[in-house]
Amino acid sequence: MRASKSDLPGLSVVITCFNLEHYIEDSLASVLQQNYPGEHEIIIVDDCSSDRSVEIIKRIIARLGDDKHVTLICNEKNLGVAGATDVGWKAAKYEWILEVDGDDIQMHDRCSKTADLIMRHPQAGLIVMSHSLINAAGQEYGKRLFVKGGEDGEYVASAPEERVAIYMGCGIAHPVNRGAYGCSMCVSKKLIEKWGALSRESTERFAQDPPWELRAFLSFPIVWSNQLACKYRSHESNILNKMREGKTVKDFIQNEMDACEYAGKDFLALEQMQRDLMRVKRDASLSDWGAADVENCLREIQRYAYAAYERHRWWSYSLFKRMYLSLRIADKVPSEFKSWFKLRIVPCSVAMFFKWLKKKR
Repeated sequence: MRASKSDLPGLSVVITCFNLEHYIEDSLASVLQQNYPGEHEIIIVDDCSSDRSVEIIKRIIARLGDDKHVTLICNEKNLGVAGATDVGWKAAKYEWILEVDGDDIQMHDRCSKTADLIMRHPQAGLIVMSHSLINAAGQEYGKRLFVKGGEDGEYVASAPEERVAIYMGCGIAHPVNRGAYGCSMCVSKKLIEKWGALSRESTERFAQDPPWELRAFLSFPIVWSNQLACKYRSHESNILNKMREGKTVKDFIQNEMDACEYAGKDFLALEQMQRDLMRVKRDASLSDWGAADVENCLREIQRYAYAAYERHRWWSYSLFKRMYLSLRIADKVPSEFKSWFKLRIVPCSVAMFFKWLKKKR
């Protein structure tokens, strides 16, 4: 029996955007074309874009008139993806929040499928749907499915022991390929209200998905579904897709800097997760995990954090060495290298040196 419009859950769709002028129009169009009859709103958070993103968004909103509940929030300063997401979540008025990246394409029935999962699992704190993979031109090249055993798979982890086992990778086999990707997540406000926002000193610098995934595992049942929520777009601006072919010395050095940056972001996310686990140790009401499970998880996160920190430090301090080797290997130094070196490498290296010196003191 189909649910009536009044029985359907209200959904807040939060779209984050930063310099996505080539993709934001298609992304927003895919959200506006949802076939969801229930109450919903669309919140677009622009994180100080320097391109034409805001202009494009405003033009689309102007064409809509009063037909759609669309709100545009322009941050006064760049807060990073986690900070921008936090702004959108605070502005949301409905119980369930769908995360949308401004460069992805949403399936036309994502809201309807999400609402169906919510109504069947109202106790959940996080719903993770699957997604297909497309390149910058929109060509599909694969899928990322979270439930093993078929494209119609669905799995719910309710008991704390089960959530501990899945998160920690215990046991012989699990029906879930664990992972949280903001592009296909739906978060309940009860999870946000229980934990509060991510720490402000960190939100400007890392993706919010891993900390919120851990918070959900610690507190509420989680639902995974192989139903496709969106088409995740890979392009050179994605943090995991920045690496380019090392055809020039400039490309080589930029790859080094990107790897260093990503290792640093990874460490900051793990640092936030350590703080959350320490909060659980002080306040057991935040989680239904046992004390021993929390302690084991904290040790594991600390181990990963140390590895990420060492990787970040190694990338940073070996930058000059590998740059020197690349110059030795190259037949000649590109003409634009000297000016690029002064503008990018020197300030970055000086900043790294003083940061290291401050920690030593």
